[in-house]
Amino acid sequence: MHQNSIRVRAMKSSATKVLVVGSHSDSGFSMLNFTRDNFAALKSIDTDLELHFTKPLKIFSKILPKFTSRKYLAYLDKFILFGPYLTILVLVKRVNIVHILDQSDAIYRFFVKKNCKFIVTVHDLFAIQAAEGRIPDVVTAYPGKVYQKLISIGLAKADLALPISATTEHEVKNLFPGLPTQVTHNFVNNGNFKLPAFEQENQPDNYFLILMNAHWRKDRLTSIGVWKTLLQLQEFKDSSLVIIGNQLTNDERLLISDSLKSRVSVFENLANKEISNLYSRCTGVINISKHEGFGLPIIEANIFGRICIYGGSAAFREIAGQTNIDWDETKRHPISQDFSEMIVSSAKRKISYEYVVQNFSVRKYTDSVYAVYLSL
Repeated sequence: MHQNSIRVRAMKSSATKVLVVGSHSDSGFSMLNFTRDNFAALKSIDTDLELHFTKPLKIFSKILPKFTSRKYLAYLDKFILFGPYLTILVLVKRVNIVHILDQSDAIYRFFVKKNCKFIVTVHDLFAIQAAEGRIPDVVTAYPGKVYQKLISIGLAKADLALPISATTEHEVKNLFPGLPTQVTHNFVNNGNFKLPAFEQENQPDNYFLILMNAHWRKDRLTSIGVWKTLLQLQEFKDSSLVIIGNQLTNDERLLISDSLKSRVSVFENLANKEISNLYSRCTGVINISKHEGFGLPIIEANIFGRICIYGGSAAFREIAGQTNIDWDETKRHPISQDFSEMIVSSAKRKISYEYVVQNFSVRKYTDSVYAVYLSL
């Protein structure tokens, strides 16, 4: 009996121990959701691996609530407080693998012992590319260049990068040719959503949905232009536009004529449930963007039974499947009334939903990540 207990303790002490590190609370809405969903998904794995989860807490932002730049307070939380804590946690837990869920936290490589395997999920490298002057008309201030350089060094010292799309993997290989990669697509937990109704007669409210800020990486101006083009179709001539993001820019206000202003609504800082309601009731989603590493609004639209009109980023074509609409292809020809059927078709909406469930499920994601852990 005594020998068996010793053997069990020895097996537990030698088991592979993985520490998953999420994003700081001020990292943005999408990264907070990514951290939350990853923690929940990886905790669901039935495995003999020993999994631990941690993320930086908001400390300085609570002490200095009136400080003008929350970004610098987050840096203090992440690297002055959490960095040393991470070093201690890895030692105390005897961690074998550290998995960082956002490439902007690759700086943690400096706080993790060298014999500990270091994995980084890479969403995109556009901030690094901009800091290196690789993106025209985007200027990064000197502190930002230093910060992105430190991220680059940390990422280059990783043992493995997990790009969330083949498009992102291509960027990783260009910037870090010696870094091993394995594509691990993002996912949507369809268990959190009610099965959408696909019947033609259950057509929802008459509005299109855009989910993005006005940012150099995005193309919200063109997205609004797509909606204005859709107004030419009989079925959509009375449709409205709902934008989830920051307030309209001057260029966007000019694009929206006075006669249409009353039909455009902008919402900021909505809760997940409110966003879900807008997804489920919209006619379709419009998502035109210049630089993306994935295409989450596309698969979120599909999981709610909606078609997405996408364009710009190459990553979108990788994610979208056959039933969503590539605006870069359709805009070369005048749209006809048949175009509206492509958006509202119950058959196409059902195919899109099934495509997402098959290709971007929690199970497929966790199986892929679990295999990575075992391989290391």
